[in-house]
Amino acid sequence: AKHHPDGPKHILWVVAQNTPLNKENTGVSAAQVEQKRRRWLQRHDQDTAGISSLLPLYEGLRVRVTDKMNRRLGILKHCSGTVVGWELHPADRLMGRTAERMLQYHPSCIYVSFAGATWKLNDELGVGVYPLKAVTRTRVVNHKIEVKASRRGSQLLPDYACTDHMVQGMTLLAALVDCLGVHEYPALKGMLAAYVALSRVKSANGMRLIRAFAFALFRQGPPPGPHILMQMLR
Repeated sequence: AKHHPDGPKHILWVVAQNTPLNKENTGVSAAQVEQKRRRWLQRHDQDTAGISSLLPLYEGLRVRVTDKMNRRLGILKHCSGTVVGWELHPADRLMGRTAERMLQYHPSCIYVSFAGATWKLNDELGVGVYPLKAVTRTRVVNHKIEVKASRRGSQLLPDYACTDHMVQGMTLLAALVDCLGVHEYPALKGMLAAYVALSRVKSANGMRLIRAFAFALFRQGPPPGPHILMQMLR
């Protein structure tokens, strides 16, 4: 893959591989099993041990680690890095180079560079470059009849946005914030979430609102928990 100012020149799509473990409860025909596999690909990554169902792959892609990889090197959950290369399965190498294609197999390794790192694993890899290999996790996909499946893939996600919950405690240079739309009915938890998102930058010049938010969003009074606690302490 090559990266240039106008965007990625080549994009590879990596699909997680789901394998049913108790096929007697999964389906009778191969078509039924394939249909269930497609539904499993719609699961949220929080329900799949952080293994994303569909991952775009190109050089320069910003990614976020969804699970602890190496505590000694500081590669923990939510660490952000940049994809700098990968190793494809031999069958995918023979398919040739096109602008966009779906891989038949998961890459044996994805190389991610972590900014600010000072360690170096070996002479072949650069400073801060870590080889992330595919992992296999087993989970229950149907709790009623205890259907289990294994999923193989990478614990990576594109890192171009995050929730207000994840951004707590961060200090950002700039941010695009969505506080929901004008016609949304604001609840107290929405006000708290908006406060967290809007308070991450040091200056208003670094803040841009994606759309106008509801007039009543910040007119709901103080949060009852902290307000009552401060009254008692005073």
